Amino acid sequence: MEYGVRKTSGHSNQEKSVLLAGATGLVGSELLLQLFADSEISKVLVLGRREPPHRHPKLEWIKTDFEDLWSVASEVRAEILFCCLGTTRKKAKSPHEFRRVDFEFVRKLGRLCVYRGIPKFSLVSARSANLRSPWLYFRTKAEIEREILALPIPQIQIFRPSLLEGQRPESRLGEGILLSLVRSPVGRLFGKRHLLSCSTSSLAGVMLKEAKRDSFEKRVYEMEDISGGDL
Repeated sequence: MEYGVRKTSGHSNQEKSVLLAGATGLVGSELLLQLFADSEISKVLVLGRREPPHRHPKLEWIKTDFEDLWSVASEVRAEILFCCLGTTRKKAKSPHEFRRVDFEFVRKLGRLCVYRGIPKFSLVSARSANLRSPWLYFRTKAEIEREILALPIPQIQIFRPSLLEGQRPESRLGEGILLSLVRSPVGRLFGKRHLLSCSTSSLAGVMLKEAKRDSFEKRVYEMEDISGGDL
């Protein structure tokens, strides 16, 4: 799904500085490793309260509370902002706390992108994001997508993965059961497996590859785009 008009298309070989929010989560920690390994990435600035899970000469940790994001705005200089922030209703304990992370903090990062002139914003959303959803999680994802897409950022890429296969910092029994079903013969009865789940390495890889392209468009990537049908 594309928004706006594509101006150019290509791949820039210039070294890039990137900003990453959500580096301690499932997708963010995998993306962090891929950023370290990429020769075109010269510096990785990580925003967050907790120290990043990996060390590397490219890494610079900017310790911050997202409530007070503007206190570190002057320290931020990057060509790409990756937003992998996200929690769950259960972990957040209340609807208010959930929206604070998945909506308010993400919106602040989008506005930071505009304020600092960062031309590329890459966001992890969810496959079933829908403004009319009865579920707070999916409704909030759709609401923040709308907010971000409305910002005057030249290149916006939103990724909508379904179930993610990877090692989470915390155990989620429900997701584990669903992933087991997806991998089983029973899962094939419900459709192509690559439309039901994808690995964190695949998602992070697509995010990085697409962010390095100079497409200057606003685009939403569905599961078909993320998995490529090879899982």
